[in-house]
Formats: sequence, C-alpha cells, structure tokens
Amino acid sequence: MKKAILVLVLVSMAVFTANTARADAVSYAISWDNIFNSFVVVTSDAGGLTGVTATVGNDTAVGQATLNGSGSSSSANGTGPVGPVNTSLGTPTQLVTDFSQIGIQPTDYSVGSAQITSVQTIGCSSLPCSGPAIQANNKAESNVTAPPAAFATAGGNNSSASLVAFNIQLTAGGTIEFIGSAAPYLEVFLSPDALFGSKAEADLSVSISLKNLAGVTIFSWAPDGAVGGITGGSEISDPIGASLNTSLTQLIPGHSIYAPFGNSVGNLSPGSFGTYAAITNHLDPGLYTLTLAMTENTVVNVDAVPEPGTLLLLGAGLISLVVIRRRKQ
Repeated sequence: MKKAILVLVLVSMAVFTANTARADAVSYAISWDNIFNSFVVVTSDAGGLTGVTATVGNDTAVGQATLNGSGSSSSANGTGPVGPVNTSLGTPTQLVTDFSQIGIQPTDYSVGSAQITSVQTIGCSSLPCSGPAIQANNKAESNVTAPPAAFATAGGNNSSASLVAFNIQLTAGGTIEFIGSAAPYLEVFLSPDALFGSKAEADLSVSISLKNLAGVTIFSWAPDGAVGGITGGSEISDPIGASLNTSLTQLIPGHSIYAPFGNSVGNLSPGSFGTYAAITNHLDPGLYTLTLAMTENTVVNVDAVPEPGTLLLLGAGLISLVVIRRRKQ
C-alpha cells in the first residue's frame, strides 16, 4: 500500500512539473511599418499641373485579431485621415492610438492596428510638395504561451491594412510619380522549450498601383529591395536589401529581427528609414486612380517540451507501477 502511494506521489509530481515547465514556452511575432512623407507627383504634357485635377479617394483602415479561437475586427473609411482602428484581444491590452511594441510577455494577446494619419489633398508637379503628405501606420503583434498548446493570429491574411487612394485627371497626358519614406520592422521569437511544430511568423506587404477609368491596372510596383518588381513604369529608388514585401519565420527556438535601416518600432529619426520612388510610363489623357496598399500579418503557435527532470519523475513512477504489478503476480 505504501509503495502504491509513493508511485501515485511520483506520478502526480511528474504531471505537476510538466504543467509548470510548459508555462515558459512562448511564441511571439510583430510586423510594423510606417509609410510617411509620401507624395504623388504629377507632370502634365502641358507643363506643370496644367490640365491636372487631383482629388482624394476613399481611404480604408482595418484592424483584425484572433486569439485561441476567438476573433474580432474593426475598420474605418473616408476621404481623408482615417482611424486609428485597433482590435486587441488578451492581455495586456493597448490603447487605440498607441502603435508601440508590447513585446514578449508571459501572457496571451493579439493586436491588429491601422491608421491613415494624413493624406495628400492637392496636386504637386515637383518636389518639395506643399500641403500634407501621405502617412499610414500599421501594426500586427501576437504573443502566445503554453500550456496548453496555444495559437494566435492577428487577422489571418489581413491583420492590419491601410488603403490610400488618389484620383488624378490628366487632360493632356503625362506621368505620375510616387515617392515616400518607409521604416519596416519584423521580429519573431520562439523560446528554448518550444516543441517542434511551433511557429512564429511576421509578414509585410506594400504595393502601389494605378488603374485607368476602365479599372485596368496599368502600373504596379511592390518595392522589394532589388532591381525590378515593377510593371508599367521605372524604379527611381528601391534601397537594396530593404524590401517592403517580405516575411520572417521562426520554426526552431531562436530570435530574429528584420530592421534594414537599424530602426526600431516607432523610431523615425534620421537614418532609420529609407526612400522609395517610382514613375509610370507615359500616360494618355484620362482619369486614373493611384492606390497605396499596406498590410501586416502575424501568425504564432506554440507547444512545449517537458523538462528532463519531469521525464525522469514520470519514468520512475511508471517503472515502479510495473514492478509492483509483477510482484503481485
């Protein structure tokens, strides 16, 4: 009887130790970007802005988050600054206007935030442009722990999104140029006791496109930190190795950061961002809509490995059960 009680104590200690050991397993990811000081520069064949009419289109900001099976979303749209919108699940929560980094935590949370801070309201034919610039700030951030096996995504394929539209009427034909600054930041982390199958992923995509009145895309550019990635125009500036269309994935324990300008979340000081620019091929007279689209996505899931001491306790308990059973036989 005493031996049986001892076995039960050993097994209980093993189970308890397993549960407490698994609490330290963490999967974390953040995708953050700020597009700012950006302008659409229009050059008319008639000279300057002659025959050019520029108006703000319908802008949209979306924030989405899911956490361990629960989901939520929020959005806003309008012809001007939009948002901020924020969807936050778990703890700690974050203020709607706060796009700062929460970071690796011992708790589960998922956040999707988006904001179009300002939009260009008047035409511009040469730099520097007067009036407000285009600025959009997005963030997706998720953190989960085990036990139990946990998972979280900040909105699946569209965790946070900003869509800025600018309508341009060219009476005499001409070209349209986009120029702006960006400070991308991705970070992923898996703790040392994360089990095989755990994952931390952060994705970022930014694109600029131009459609004609018929809805046909005649210009498309996805800055990728390399030559190319553009149709219907030419790249002017796409900093090498500083892609705005990239992802970072951690499948084994470790910690990785993508900050091509040495920047951190929220840091827009000189030298912490890059300049991106491209120009269309010559355009015929007509009405065009330029769209800047930016999305961030995070996916995290984690399971944990019991500590070696836990396995020894569990093994000792099972062996004792076998020995007692054999003696009884």
